[in-house]
Amino acid sequence: MNPFEKHGIEHLSPSSLNLYAANPCLWVGRYLLKWSDEFGPGASRGTAIEAGLDVWLFDRTKAKEAEATALANFADRTQGLADDAHEAERANIVPMLQQAIIALKDFPIPVGRQMKIEHWASGVEVPIIGFCDYVFSDFGLDLKSTKACPSSIKADHGRQVATYAEARKQPFKVLYVTGKKHALYDLTVEDQATHLRDIERQARAVRHLLTHSDDADDA
Repeated sequence: MNPFEKHGIEHLSPSSLNLYAANPCLWVGRYLLKWSDEFGPGASRGTAIEAGLDVWLFDRTKAKEAEATALANFADRTQGLADDAHEAERANIVPMLQQAIIALKDFPIPVGRQMKIEHWASGVEVPIIGFCDYVFSDFGLDLKSTKACPSSIKADHGRQVATYAEARKQPFKVLYVTGKKHALYDLTVEDQATHLRDIERQARAVRHLLTHSDDADDA
């Protein structure tokens, strides 16, 4: 039997495969034992910044409206929680959004937002499915809001955008924004090949686990 079908898995994703690479036990908990997955305020902050950036990217006169949209999105997603952790993330939203706007001020209007991609790894019966943050005519872009700006594309982010780049057959960039600065990196052809090989290897590792596990408890 198809090992994915046996365990009720219809597709993989870059984020799930990154989790498997970092912590296979937690992967089993989330995807086989169906542990609930509560998103923290950091994840809500990232989504809120994207919502605000969407407004500005499609109308460059609406920077203030973009900030209001981001804050409203955060409030809606967090249901008004105001503990220290949520307030700290709320304070990051506007300065991080402003850094994203500075970084993309000369970029064209995107041709797509949250575009679905599908990539098939050799020897794996289900696709790897993901969603690109922004697609332009000649390249794609993934936005990462973070407390500390890395000096290059992080490995897990590289595996993610390498999958997007392969599926769309176009180069990808990663934009990191903090509250004080930003950094924009191109995924090189060499790094794309390396990261794609790594994420496909993780997909086959998941298949191996599922093949040799009778059920979730066995895994």
